[in-house]
Amino acid sequence: MANIGIQFSNLEVKILDVLENYNHLKQKTKDLNEAIEKSTNKIREQTKLINKLEQENKTLKVANAISGNDEYKRIMKVQINRMIKEIDLCITEISNG
Repeated sequence: MANIGIQFSNLEVKILDVLENYNHLKQKTKDLNEAIEKSTNKIREQTKLINKLEQENKTLKVANAISGNDEYKRIMKVQINRMIKEIDLCITEISNG
């Protein structure tokens, strides 16, 4: 009987250890998920900023092209040609659709 009591006590200690480890891992998972969420939000904000800056850059290039800068005129022509191709693709899709 004493042997069963000792085994039961050992089992109880092991169960308590497992529960303690489980709670620790649960908290660590929660902390990591919060860190992931913060990082994801930061990435979203930075992506929005990058997109905004890229758009501003394009706008400045267009403004420079309009002002007569030869380098930017070439860039403007390339952009216009790209836009024309996109419009042509849209017209083709609408016609086929």
